[in-house]
Amino acid sequence: MAERTVLEAKSRTVIGKKVKHLRRSGRIPATVYGHDVESVSIDIDARAFRHVHGSAGDTQLIDLVLDGSKPRPVLIHSTQIDPRRHTAMHIEFYQANLLEKLTARIPVHLEGEAPASRHGLMVLSTLDYIEL
Repeated sequence: MAERTVLEAKSRTVIGKKVKHLRRSGRIPATVYGHDVESVSIDIDARAFRHVHGSAGDTQLIDLVLDGSKPRPVLIHSTQIDPRRHTAMHIEFYQANLLEKLTARIPVHLEGEAPASRHGLMVLSTLDYIEL
């Protein structure tokens, strides 16, 4: 079995509009929640998140280590992106229970050229993801 990517996090008490100081210092505010799990406000290093998100993506489990405790298996549920800077502003992690079934959205990427496009027609993809 492949090793999961590890991401370090710190719990945070700063909430609301005061989190802009976190972002300026290179940290991203985030939240961890899940089934039978109490919601926790955290912050993570922006550079470490970019590395983890690049390798694990949105569909693979990540081991989230909160304040040095044992790792939690999480999925990236959603990421709010700043449209000007193209940086993450807030991240929501879903803590998965590995003993229960989970529904995940897998993105669909089309490759190649459709035969209709050779005749000047436009091909639109209406399927962005598949739920498994």
